[in-house]
Amino acid sequence: SNIENGYTIPSLETFTELSVTLGKTPDFFLLGHIRDDIVGNIEDSLKLCSKERLNLIYKIVELLKD
Repeated sequence: SNIENGYTIPSLETFTELSVTLGKTPDFFLLGHIRDDIVGNIEDSLKLCSKERLNLIYKIVELLKD
């Protein structure tokens, strides 16, 4: 197909359906891999955050860790 050969980019709906059919989450394909450990998942998510969001997340973590 054109999607398989890289000629066409799938729509969001098609992309989601393909992910479900293949038994993977969309972020598996977007990020390249998914870790099974919580720390790894948090690290992957933090890489996608802006500096402002990271500052907010840091403050929340500091409040929760005690």
